[in-house]
Amino acid sequence: ILQTDLTINEYIHIIKYDNDAYNRWDAIQNLYLDCYLNTANVKFLTELLRTLLSNEKIEFSLMALFLELPSRNSFENLFTFVNPIDVYLKRINLMKSIAINLQITLEKIASRLINFKIDQVKFVGERALLEKILKYLMLIDSKIGIKIAKKIARSNNMTLSITGLKSLCLSNNKIALEYLNKFYRKWSGNDLVLEKWFEMM
Repeated sequence: ILQTDLTINEYIHIIKYDNDAYNRWDAIQNLYLDCYLNTANVKFLTELLRTLLSNEKIEFSLMALFLELPSRNSFENLFTFVNPIDVYLKRINLMKSIAINLQITLEKIASRLINFKIDQVKFVGERALLEKILKYLMLIDSKIGIKIAKKIARSNNMTLSITGLKSLCLSNNKIALEYLNKFYRKWSGNDLVLEKWFEMM
């Protein structure tokens, strides 16, 4: 991420109108960093994300990238002295604020995505976007998000199933444990898949 002295309005203009996908991604990453330091600006970020999510012409895979916050290291680099736990918790709180403001929008899009034949190979962008959306919804215990995560956790598509499980692990521990056990029984004969399972434990 290239940190600059651009204003919020300049970042927003780049994200909306620049033709270069990298420039747009870099601008929104800087917006996340700015909102981390100044929570009052979260309202501008969420309105921008709402506009982007409502744009039917935007690529699903690109929107998935836009919903991904900067890495923990990027947030830590904002400070001279760092408490990793504080950075982690504040990053989660930023995601929760975004999720609360965009809950209805995120739930509608997730519900629409799940109606695609999303397990087919050609819908890779849709799967990527659904994964990012579920991360936000799980953090605020969205009933719709939990329902969708449970549904795809039962999928015969391993990638989708793991997405559902990872999402559930962000929310209700009891439900997550139930589905983790089901996943283990289903894929116990596949060593590669079980490696993924251990990563979620």
